[in-house]
Amino acid sequence: MDSYRRKGEQGVAGEGEPTDSAVRGRALLTIISTIALTEMVEYLAPTGYIFSYLYAVPILTAANQLPASGVGVVTALGVLSTLLGLVVPNLEVDSQTVVNRLIVCSALCTVGMLAHRYHQASAAAEERRLALQSQQELLRTYENFTTALTHDLKTPLQAMAQTLAVFARGRFGPLSTQQQQVVSLFEHSLSRLLELTDTLLAIYRNGGEVSLGVCQPIDLDGLVAGVVARWRDVAAARQVDLGYSGLAGARVEADPLQLERAVTNLVANAVRYTRLHSQVTVSLHGGTRGFELRVSDCGPGIPEEDLERIFERFYQSPLTRQSAGTGLGLYLTRQIVTAHGGRIHAYNNPEQGCTFVIALPGRG
Repeated sequence: MDSYRRKGEQGVAGEGEPTDSAVRGRALLTIISTIALTEMVEYLAPTGYIFSYLYAVPILTAANQLPASGVGVVTALGVLSTLLGLVVPNLEVDSQTVVNRLIVCSALCTVGMLAHRYHQASAAAEERRLALQSQQELLRTYENFTTALTHDLKTPLQAMAQTLAVFARGRFGPLSTQQQQVVSLFEHSLSRLLELTDTLLAIYRNGGEVSLGVCQPIDLDGLVAGVVARWRDVAAARQVDLGYSGLAGARVEADPLQLERAVTNLVANAVRYTRLHSQVTVSLHGGTRGFELRVSDCGPGIPEEDLERIFERFYQSPLTRQSAGTGLGLYLTRQIVTAHGGRIHAYNNPEQGCTFVIALPGRG
């Protein structure tokens, strides 16, 4: 993208800003003119007079306008011309003149070295600036695309929900018990998908923050048990044993819809990323200040350097980038937990897999 942009900028000659080739041409003209003027003054003056310090001007000009190799070439020319001043125009070499010219050569080499480092630092800073600009543009494009896609998804999802509602009412004939269960499952899934769509739209409108609905006392044990029950069939299809160890009487003040979404994200991730023929363990624990929900899997784990970054928006660990995820699930989960005054973190298990922990304050 950056190379394409630079090529485009170079091809807009005559529309306001000079091209790179024009800038370099002017820099070369300035450098050559300065070197020629300095040499003329040097060679017209007696041997004992030194004007070679003026070569610092073309060296600094090269550092600003030419590639790194140009700095070395101009510095070498300055040093060579300074040494030639010992024999041109007159061969009158004395120890004082030699020492003075060697000091000037040393100074020019120092200027050249500093100019080269400045050139490298400027190039590195420009690369970082372009990389950051590219990342910001990519993030804006990703956000705009996700927002537009999320908005456009609502219409077909609402149409599907209405069609299922018609089926559920028996408008196309009576349904068997098994068919009613299937339609009910589809209705529940579509309802959750529509709610997630609305949440995503709200996040982008609110600058990345999750806004809670009405908070009320809820049975945390029952909420988690319901999520686990809905994912047991999916886990069984992957031959994964999904177990739950509850805690009776665990009650918190929360938005039930948002909190259920956070729990579902963790359970769904654990079922998806655990190894086949393994197990996922969901457990609820009580504490002095509230409750902890732990979701453990037997997957590949998470690199230590990614344990904090996995909660960033759009970030995916290298171990999960081949999946069809968006990098939003854990970000949303953290936003929801934080909005409830809780905390979330992850750690790798000693043997295998990873554990996600949600800590929530208990009902006061």
